[in-house]
Amino acid sequence: MSRERFEDARPLLDRITDAFFAVDDRWRFTYLNDRAEEMLDRSREDLLGRVIWDEFPETVETQFPDSFYQAMERQEPVSFEVYHTPLETWFEANAFPSEDGLSVYLQDVTDEKRRRKDLARYESIVEAAHDGIIAIDAQNRIAFVNEALEEAAGIDRAAVEGEHLETLTERIDVPPDRLGGVGHALDALRSGDEELRQVELPYTGPNGEQRRAEVRFVPFDDGTASVAGIVRDITDRHEYERVVTSLHDVTRELFAARDRVEICSIVVHAASQLLEMPISGVWMLDDELGKLDPVAGSAGAYDELGGLPQFNEGEGLVWKVFEQDEPTLYDDVHEEPDRYDPDTPIRSEIVVPLGSQGVMMTGALEPNAFDETDLDLLSTLGANAEAALERADRDRLLRERKRVLERQSERLDAISAVIRRHAKARLRAAFAHLENDSRAAVRVAQADSLLDDVLEFAHGRASVGPRSEVRLGTTVGEAVEECGSPPEVDLEADATLRADRERFGRFFTALFDAIVDADRGTSVDVHLLEGRHRGFDLVARRSRLPENPTDEVFEVGYEVSEDSAGLGLAIAREIADAHGWSIGIDESHDDGVRIVVDGITTLEPIA
Repeated sequence: MSRERFEDARPLLDRITDAFFAVDDRWRFTYLNDRAEEMLDRSREDLLGRVIWDEFPETVETQFPDSFYQAMERQEPVSFEVYHTPLETWFEANAFPSEDGLSVYLQDVTDEKRRRKDLARYESIVEAAHDGIIAIDAQNRIAFVNEALEEAAGIDRAAVEGEHLETLTERIDVPPDRLGGVGHALDALRSGDEELRQVELPYTGPNGEQRRAEVRFVPFDDGTASVAGIVRDITDRHEYERVVTSLHDVTRELFAARDRVEICSIVVHAASQLLEMPISGVWMLDDELGKLDPVAGSAGAYDELGGLPQFNEGEGLVWKVFEQDEPTLYDDVHEEPDRYDPDTPIRSEIVVPLGSQGVMMTGALEPNAFDETDLDLLSTLGANAEAALERADRDRLLRERKRVLERQSERLDAISAVIRRHAKARLRAAFAHLENDSRAAVRVAQADSLLDDVLEFAHGRASVGPRSEVRLGTTVGEAVEECGSPPEVDLEADATLRADRERFGRFFTALFDAIVDADRGTSVDVHLLEGRHRGFDLVARRSRLPENPTDEVFEVGYEVSEDSAGLGLAIAREIADAHGWSIGIDESHDDGVRIVVDGITTLEPIA
């Protein structure tokens, strides 16, 4: 096409967005449109009539010459991409030959090349990812599926790309009622309300097995897709969490069991059924013989091994782990020189100690059958079993102690009955014959009081029953009347409190019997405590108690004086303790002996 004809077409050619230029059969520029001037950074006047290879010598080493010569020689259009170094630009060139020259369209594809390069890099990363990745367009069509998702779902990506998302969910049997969550996630991300939405979906794997996936949806815009989903198979994690939750239920069963055998049976059943370790057993230590005896074993253990052996000290991996007290995983038992049976069919083994109680073991017929997760789960089961065994031992000891105490109590009851029937009768008879011997009569009365106190302690009668409101003054008055040698009592102020009425009365009679000295004329002043203290005190003057006494006087076996006997003060402390009160001697008091009873929260003074 001549220069004149190009000039005639110039208004049209200048409106073309692509750069356009023409050369004649001698490679001289005959036309350039405005876009070509901009792209080549040369004016039309500078280039018209000049040879392209002279003006742009750097293009000689590119694809331009070969492709242009080919087009002219064959008179066939050519299309190619080429990088122009001086301009740092990628061009897509389309050349159309004629007998007298060549018309060339150039398009700057640098950004497109960069985008394609980034996309290729992105796709290579996506393909290399272990997680499945899916890209979804605005119409919920599948724009892309990577190889990891293709393998995990057992699908042909070519069969689902370009199809609606439901095509994929139907092929892998995602329950229809779970698709609503997917739809809500896509809508939220496209609207910009959220940057991340996560859903869990059950699905059917390539081999028909039930699996579970976690899908993390994020906004994604590559010109085609609007949302991307990262798909991770969490079947193992979900199963682990299920097993851990089930182990909590097993733990409750273990702590509800009453003896070792029941606990061991629960452990074996859990290992066999819950953890899917069918060859399992538990051995307990025989302290007397120093052996590990089999207590419980799974059906698989008996089927494969014909029973569980007994381990003497130092025998086999089981005893080794028991001594080391550390859960151990053996990937291949046949490589362990310390194995119990050189010809054992067991190849993999996990042995978990149960503290000083024994061990549990699970095995498999193939090597490398277990992993760290199995070791962790079995160790958790073992720790729970150990705690349950210790608790069962404590309960057993408590039951045995209770039986011993019950037998002792029965014997005490029998002895008490004998004492009441015979010793008390003889004391009363002696007292009747000694009416004229006052000193001997006092001794007999003291012996009778001591006998009452001993019987009271033997039966634990210091414990309290139901409480009711009682008056301090009334109780003190009644106790004084019951005393053989009543003291002179001055009650400064009265009060009410809640106590076991009968035991509260016994509290005062025990105190008075212990401290009153009939020969000296003991007096007792009773006061209510002041300030933040809630209780009362008794100040005894001319009593049997020694000068400057301490709390030692409340101990069982303490003798108040040579001519006194009984457990009165000890009984008083027992009754106070049973009510939750405190009782003690105020050693700083120098006017008589002051006994302080404090901590009576229900005490209320009477105005």
